[in-house]
Amino acid sequence: MAQANNNVRVTIVSSGAINTNLLDSVTNAEMKAGFEDFYAQYGISAERVALTIKQAIDLPEDAAWNEVVIRPSNQVM
Repeated sequence: MAQANNNVRVTIVSSGAINTNLLDSVTNAEMKAGFEDFYAQYGISAERVALTIKQAIDLPEDAAWNEVVIRPSNQVM
């Protein structure tokens, strides 16, 4: 979506397993252990997401990505 008159571009970024400190907020020990195993196997760095967002920002002014889904290539969908 874009607001051409205001020079605003909007991109939806959806992600799969990204290694962040989000798991620190999980209080159930069993769930946390499961998530940690999953992220250890599949998680990619937050920097990968940041680089993708930078690419969206750096597109020419007359182009926009409406939606981006970034996930580890080995993560089952």
